[in-house]
Amino acid sequence: MISAERKDFDLAVVLEHLQLATQSIPSDIPTNEFDTDVKNSNSDGSIGEQETGYLEIIAGPGVADSCGGVSVGEYLKAFTELTRFFSLTGPIFKFVARDLTKRIAIVQAFLDSDPQHYESFASIVEHELANGRARNKASATRNILRLHWALEFIVEFMDKLKDANQSAKASTLVYEVYGRTLSVHHPWITRQLAYFAVFSLPTIRKLVDIMCKQDYEEVKGLLALVVQTGRVILQYTSTLYASHNLSSIS
Repeated sequence: MISAERKDFDLAVVLEHLQLATQSIPSDIPTNEFDTDVKNSNSDGSIGEQETGYLEIIAGPGVADSCGGVSVGEYLKAFTELTRFFSLTGPIFKFVARDLTKRIAIVQAFLDSDPQHYESFASIVEHELANGRARNKASATRNILRLHWALEFIVEFMDKLKDANQSAKASTLVYEVYGRTLSVHHPWITRQLAYFAVFSLPTIRKLVDIMCKQDYEEVKGLLALVVQTGRVILQYTSTLYASHNLSSIS
């Protein structure tokens, strides 16, 4: 059942901060086809040979000083708004919202205490690998990876949502997208609860009308832009993490 809160999710705010977050990503990086596992990556999660052309741009020596990549501050602002999406989607996804809020706070604390080393994804990975912290449970590197998994779900869902018939059931889209994205990172019991709970969701049109501050037609236009920008971040992050064998931090 949808939360009683209404008109509380602002896609325009999400888009603004995602676009600001990507301003330092090199334009050389191909992002037309997003692959959550990174195209041509090896079975161990390391990067494939065909990716090394632009890999040097985002993961080479001094990358934190040269291009910066994703702005952490703007990314976290976008995610703060995105947590509303999960909160409003019903009780079963409130635990996702709580988890995201916790992870946002962890990364924000690092940024506040050491902005030089935590201002971008590239600088975080470089710094935490150098001091041996990257794979620790409480590291910014690991918590950004968890946010990355959630963004995979959000971007794919929004991509399906923008082209869906307004009378179609939102539950079908959520069920399909969750099964391909977030569910692979959740324990069995969570997956079963999620699959059961999504069927209480209304039609696409009603979901948008209840959740979003913008009207239906404006939302459809914003969705396309959010998906486009989100895929830039997803491709960049996937490539950066795969290049350092960080894609599967437990």
